[in-house]
Amino acid sequence: MNRVTFTWLCIVLMSALFSSDALAHKITVFCWFENGALHGEGYFNSGDPVQNSSVRVVNLESRHMIAETTTSEKGTFAVSIEDGAPIEVILDAGQGHRATWQSETGKTEEHKTIQHSQPEKTRLSSVITALGLIAALFAMLSFWKRRHAA
Repeated sequence: MNRVTFTWLCIVLMSALFSSDALAHKITVFCWFENGALHGEGYFNSGDPVQNSSVRVVNLESRHMIAETTTSEKGTFAVSIEDGAPIEVILDAGQGHRATWQSETGKTEEHKTIQHSQPEKTRLSSVITALGLIAALFAMLSFWKRRHAA
């Protein structure tokens, strides 16, 4: 295997190893109404709780903050809110880790909700990593064929 092929193979394998770590930091928030209060929990893609992070409840019509709290060590939270307008819950774990959850009615007796987390976008680094892995596989196949053809 020549030096250029080996270098590219190392670069591709290293980028594949480190790009998968980005998914570990994706967070999700789930909320529900119970006994006149809004309850929720936040967790990372790995299942670990989102601890000690900011939670804001915003009125979707006026965009004013209704309530603010932080998550517990277990990633849970609860706030008292008045029945009324549609709301959005914003969980901010810092460093760009953010998830949202919306309720169409904002009424505590109804459970009709829409859950949102950060939309999955195909990132350029993911595309480059995938193409690099394909190129590395072809390079290894070519190397193997040359070794076994002799």
